[in-house]
Amino acid sequence: MKVVNSNNRGFSLVEILVVLAMLGIVLGAIFSLYIAHLKNAYVQDETIEMQQNLRMAMESITSTLKNAGTLVPLTTTPLAAGIFGNWTSSVTINTASSDGIYARATKTKTRTTVYAMYSSAVDSSSGFANGDRVRLIKPLTDTPVFATYTTLIVSGIPASQSLSVNGSGAFAVGDGDVANGDMFAKAASLTAHGPFDIVQFYLVTGGSCPANQTCLARSTNGSEDIIASYISKLRFSYVYEDGTEDSVPPSSSPNTIRAVRVTLDGTAATSSGPKNKQLTSLIMLRNKR
Repeated sequence: MKVVNSNNRGFSLVEILVVLAMLGIVLGAIFSLYIAHLKNAYVQDETIEMQQNLRMAMESITSTLKNAGTLVPLTTTPLAAGIFGNWTSSVTINTASSDGIYARATKTKTRTTVYAMYSSAVDSSSGFANGDRVRLIKPLTDTPVFATYTTLIVSGIPASQSLSVNGSGAFAVGDGDVANGDMFAKAASLTAHGPFDIVQFYLVTGGSCPANQTCLARSTNGSEDIIASYISKLRFSYVYEDGTEDSVPPSSSPNTIRAVRVTLDGTAATSSGPKNKQLTSLIMLRNKR
C-alpha cells in the first residue's frame, strides 16, 4: 500500500508575495541609507573643498601682507587703498618682490670695465630661475644699486650661492658697485612698475572664476590670477599704533597702520543648504615706515 506524505508541498502564492514584500521593504531601506550616505559624502566634499580654499586664500593674503613695504622706496607706503579707492574689501600692497623671494650679495664687487653680465656671490639662490626679472637694491636706503631701476634678467645659477644676471650693457663704469649686503629681489614686472610690485586682493565673479561662485583674485602689476573659489566675503580692518582699529585708514597717514585684520567668509552650496565658515587672522606689518 502506497503512503502519501501530506507535508510534501511548495510555497503558496500568498507566501511568496509576503516574502517579496518583506524583501522589497529591506532593499528599500538599504537603498535609502545608501542615498543618504551619498548626499552626506557630497556635502562633506563640498565643505572640505570650501575650507581648503579659505585656507589657501588666507595664506596668500598673509604671506603678501608680511612682505608689504619690503625694499620699496622710503617715500612709498607699504599699503594703499584697493580697487576703486576701497580699503574695506580690497587692499593694495607695495613690495619689491610679490613672491617674497630675495638673495643677499655676500661680496663687494667693483666694476672697472663695461660688461653686460654680472655674477654675484649670494647667501642663497633658492627660488630664482633662469629668465626671472630681478631688482638690485641697497637695503639701508631702499634705493637701486644702479642709477635707475634697470631691467635685470637671471641668466644663470652656477651654484646654490651664486647668481648671474644680464643687464644688457647696464653695468657701466661709475654706475654703481654691488656691495656686500645689497639685495636681489625677484620681480613680477619691471616694465610698467619700476621700483616695486603692486599687488591687490579683491573678489570677482565670472571670467576664470567657476560659474555661480565668488572668487578671491590677486592682481600683480595688473595681471590677475584666481587664488581661491567658494569665497563669499572679504573684509579688511586696520590696527593703528595707538591700538584703535577701523576699516578706513586716514588717507593722509596710512603709515600709522601697525597690523591688518583679514576676515574671509566661505560658502558652499549643497543639497542640504549652504554651508558657511569664517576665517579671521591678524597680520602684523614687518616693514612700517
